[in-house]
Amino acid sequence: MTEIEKINNLRAEMLKEGIDLYIIPMRNNLLNNDLKPHENRIKYISKFSGSAGQIFITLQKASIFVDGRYELQVKLEVNSKIFEINEIGMQSYIKWIETNLPENCTVGYDPKLFSISEIETYIKRFENHHIKLKSISDNLIDKIWSKIPSQKQVIISDHKIEYSGIKRAEKLNKLIDKFIKSQDEALFVGDNNFISSFTNLRAYRNEYTPAVPAFCVITANNCHLFLENCRINKNDVTKIATDIRIHDLKDFKRDIANILKNVKIVKLDKKDTTIFVQETLKKLNIKVLHQNDINHSKAIKNSIELESFKKAHELDAIAICNFLYWIKKQKNLNNLDELKIVKSIEFFRKEQQPHYLGPSFPAIVGFNENGAIIHYNATKKTNKKLSGDGLLLIDSGGQYKYGTTDVTRTILVGKANEEMRRLYTLVLKAHIALARVSFNKKTTGAELDNVARSVIKKYGYDYNHGTGHGVGSVLSVHDGILSISPKEKKANFQENMVFSNEPGIYLEGLFGIRIENLMVLNKDTKIRNNLCFEILSHIPFERELFDLNILNETEVNWINKYHAKVYEKLSSKLKLDQRTWLKNATLPV
Repeated sequence: MTEIEKINNLRAEMLKEGIDLYIIPMRNNLLNNDLKPHENRIKYISKFSGSAGQIFITLQKASIFVDGRYELQVKLEVNSKIFEINEIGMQSYIKWIETNLPENCTVGYDPKLFSISEIETYIKRFENHHIKLKSISDNLIDKIWSKIPSQKQVIISDHKIEYSGIKRAEKLNKLIDKFIKSQDEALFVGDNNFISSFTNLRAYRNEYTPAVPAFCVITANNCHLFLENCRINKNDVTKIATDIRIHDLKDFKRDIANILKNVKIVKLDKKDTTIFVQETLKKLNIKVLHQNDINHSKAIKNSIELESFKKAHELDAIAICNFLYWIKKQKNLNNLDELKIVKSIEFFRKEQQPHYLGPSFPAIVGFNENGAIIHYNATKKTNKKLSGDGLLLIDSGGQYKYGTTDVTRTILVGKANEEMRRLYTLVLKAHIALARVSFNKKTTGAELDNVARSVIKKYGYDYNHGTGHGVGSVLSVHDGILSISPKEKKANFQENMVFSNEPGIYLEGLFGIRIENLMVLNKDTKIRNNLCFEILSHIPFERELFDLNILNETEVNWINKYHAKVYEKLSSKLKLDQRTWLKNATLPV
């Protein structure tokens, strides 16, 4: 079916439901946007393959909302004659609805795909326009999707204490002590990364993210896990059963009634809990209390997790340095293309098996103009050969038994021109500014973002994404309760949180530049009560792209110290030829 045929079929279902607009979000029943093929309803209806977005379908119009990372990509993938393209965000949604829908209309949605907080926001904003919201239990896209891709069963395994650092029972007891004050109270947790963290469970074979697909209900006496299409690793069944009772998510309505038969209050975080769960609890006459700090501890790594993180980054640095040596020694880069580079990066990471589990996200490999598409993924249709001079942006990461990695390097193919050197160095200056910053706990994510962004804006450039995101421990590469972004107005950054540092400059139709390391927050030993970053990623920068005319002495010293540390950490773990290459790549500037 064409997009128009699919939309017309959807509109027929909308008429049956008596709704004027249907909202299609980029998420699944567990509020994740790391989607399996059968959950990617936006891709089915529009062909958009990005990881963030939302679609509105009315009886006359269609609109797709995406963020700045996909500004170029959406234009290439989505038919603009069918879909309007708008900026993602609640303000944009409300404005679009107010402009395109009359008063007294009805907006339909799937209660399994929307959080309580999101629907409450819609309700509040719609009050003055007399717009109604209708919860529709059967997903309307699924009704018209004739060949929904099959699902693979997920295997759940115990995440060993040597990686997790704290026993499962101890973590559960801490949650119970903090949130459950009596036998008639319970705690609902919908954040899969946090569930995986405090239960010490992982779905190691999951593509990209080993988070356990589940809801969790904790009572004063027990922890209940509702798993979606999973089975427990047979070697871990007895161990896990000691602390956790396992249920099938399909039986949630039935089993939750028995679990909560003596419970009067359930505490939950509205932003991580679906309307479906709220409706289920309401039918049981259970009072819901919003608790906004349930998952705050997940961003703070314990000492064992941090040591494991460092091991993962060392293994990853070895793999990436071996890759960089290989590509730099190629005599004819014309034989290479973006898809071959993706396969090559995976080849060198697989050399780190059995410690290596798989990529932490689909590798972003873009040469020249494709590198300007912030979250570009090469396909057979878009695949570009490395011919001529230019810049190759490579953003990739790995899942290891020890931790999660994410690193970006922009490398030179052929010869550099003055503009390439100048812009690369501006991005490096911004990267260094954030890496060196010392700040107190009242500093917001937006203020930290500005430390890097202001360097680039001073020269008349900007980038359409945040500067940094939190990273989980053998979990989602985009995790954490805080980000380093213009939109992050919250503070409370704490020791042992891990973030990326990835400023960039993108020239549409020409090339993109991004430099990314992961960093952990430490106490600043020089300034009392302040925090500073320790770098976890140890991979050399592209010295052929340095413009020494715009680097100051402090920045040059920082680069030299960083490169010296890279060589110190990796040289003994590389073969002779690779070690010689690394020695030259890390020589003082």
